[in-house]
Amino acid sequence: MADPDLVALAHRSFADCFRKTVEHIPEGRTLERDGLLGFFSGLADSELNGLIVTGAAAESGLGEALDWIAGQAGPYTVWIAEPLVATLGEACVDRGLSRRPWAMPGMVLAPVPPAPDPAPGLSVATVTDAAYEEHLATWAEAGLPDEIGRRLMSPDFLHDPEVRLFTGFLEGRPAGVAVAMRTGATSGIVGVGTLRSARRRGVGAAVTWAAVEAGRSWGAEAVVLQLTEMGLPLYLSMGFRPVVGYALFTAECAGDG
Repeated sequence: MADPDLVALAHRSFADCFRKTVEHIPEGRTLERDGLLGFFSGLADSELNGLIVTGAAAESGLGEALDWIAGQAGPYTVWIAEPLVATLGEACVDRGLSRRPWAMPGMVLAPVPPAPDPAPGLSVATVTDAAYEEHLATWAEAGLPDEIGRRLMSPDFLHDPEVRLFTGFLEGRPAGVAVAMRTGATSGIVGVGTLRSARRRGVGAAVTWAAVEAGRSWGAEAVVLQLTEMGLPLYLSMGFRPVVGYALFTAECAGDG
């Protein structure tokens, strides 16, 4: 069984990263309830709007929260911590949301070790104003539409002292990206991306380690990330361990629910 303290850190970091993200979007708004965070970015991506349900206390307010997020007229996702799915998941299915077959792990690295040096040919730079356009262009090449990237990672976001953006370079050319966010006693890593042409060459590890080092410099007790389906071998090799899973329920069309 996972350490309850690490589970609590994973839950908090997950919610705090989305809270901070929408804080920097003019259309962004949140709904706070015990054991639940609702967030809306105004962007047409089901994983940038939704509910994060991590506490049993959310049961009494889940219906209201589902009404709230459905009323924002955009695609959205509901993440429910796996121990709560048996009691709360049915409410999402009843609203017409589709449960994904894959449960997303929340992974924790604790204690936070020093980052190793990048492999030969790799380097990582913290994004500055001068490198901002290059960073956004790398995100776009990695698959994030430019319009969404600019709204998610505005200059205001770049200058937030609790945010650091990183660009990874392979043989001197931009090849990967990552974002670190300070979230209380933890640091969250979000948005790790690698160009298709640079995959399996250590770029993902290099930018992730740079984000880990940001957490260490902030004095984080743990570094937290939520895993994509492809990333498990990499993060396990770095020392991250899954401490909790989240079931995903998605409404892809505006007005679903």
